[in-house]
Amino acid sequence: MSWCDKLASTPTIGLKLEPYAVASDSFIQAWAPIMNESIEGGDDAKFSVEITDPLGFSFTTNDGFKYSADKARCSVSFQHRMKLRAVSGGPPVMEMLSQPRPYTELLEEVADRLTRAALLLPFASKRRIRRVGVISTTQVDKADLPPGITRLLNYVGKPWGSEPENMTLSMTTRVGETKDGSDKCIHLIKIPDDKNELLTVQFDWYREFTSDRPITTDALKAITTEAKKGALAYFEEIAEGKRFE
Repeated sequence: MSWCDKLASTPTIGLKLEPYAVASDSFIQAWAPIMNESIEGGDDAKFSVEITDPLGFSFTTNDGFKYSADKARCSVSFQHRMKLRAVSGGPPVMEMLSQPRPYTELLEEVADRLTRAALLLPFASKRRIRRVGVISTTQVDKADLPPGITRLLNYVGKPWGSEPENMTLSMTTRVGETKDGSDKCIHLIKIPDDKNELLTVQFDWYREFTSDRPITTDALKAITTEAKKGALAYFEEIAEGKRFE
């Protein structure tokens, strides 16, 4: 079991693509089959749409899966979703729409959804994949941090003899080399000033390919499989903390 499972982390998998500019309505048409699955059998769409860029598009299903694309990126992530529900004779209550599941289980589904979404992209057959990334985002109390993250905070605070009380730490490092490309990771740790708030720990592992890959079913499955394996192995290594001994 991954530490990401124990701490209810949420996943994202994304692709960096050869740029190809199309209007946001092209993404709507391309992903209509996915969105329509949320409508079948009912009257209301079980998703919300967001367009913040004329060359980009994103939508989020009620069960927590967010699809995003623009001229150079495509990603699928999981985010918990809630809504207010009216209660007779009392104040409204929050109702969870998404289903809590282990990180590794959600990661598998996100990979499958990304494969389908990428294949449906406008002009997918003409485009190439340059990078793949896997993100783990965790909201956690300091007492529940993996030992490696605690050691990292101790390491950062050594010049002052104590852990930082409020901090935003972001660093990108090279973490490995393979015949397929270079592996790097963006490490982000936020310690809020308000002690009642949880820490944010986010690791963004990614592989930059030596040669671009096609957008095909076989290529996408191979890319996401290797990315999941590489990212999870690195996340566990950081959680164990041997680098900071």
